[in-house]
Amino acid sequence: FTPEDFTIVGQRTWHNAPSIYPSMDGGCLTVALIEAHVEGHRYGGMIEAVINPGNTEWGLLSGGFGERLEGRPLGGDSGGAGRRYVGVQIPESGELSDLHTIEIEYIDGTINRAEPAADGCIILFSSAPGWDAAEAEITTRYVDASGNTIQSHTIAFNPGPRPTDDMADG
Repeated sequence: FTPEDFTIVGQRTWHNAPSIYPSMDGGCLTVALIEAHVEGHRYGGMIEAVINPGNTEWGLLSGGFGERLEGRPLGGDSGGAGRRYVGVQIPESGELSDLHTIEIEYIDGTINRAEPAADGCIILFSSAPGWDAAEAEITTRYVDASGNTIQSHTIAFNPGPRPTDDMADG
């Protein structure tokens, strides 16, 4: 791949982004859906980058990128540090073509939602409301305009170890 091979299909950036980890709380976060067409193959995925508080440079947080068969929507589902990132480019046909909202629900009933933007993508950033919710299962739902669930999955949302007092001080 060369930089010219890549297209950013959709991107969202959050400033002063919350996190249950003090070292990340209040930093910046950007999530991008990317695509590339190389030698007759379609590749795509989602990448996340952050600027932690007190820093000025973006750093890659995580990314999932691979070959995408035609008809498979471009998207991703990732997370860390008590945060979850879910994104999808709404396809013209197929199961997700009626997608209207992505929701994340925590065990305490907190629900975060995102709807499509002008770029035809839905990108959701969701920060756990607290440690108990971050350490429990969360449910991600893909919902149509009528409120019907198209797809749903529940996973254990393990944010890693709770920060100690030493970690909270920087």
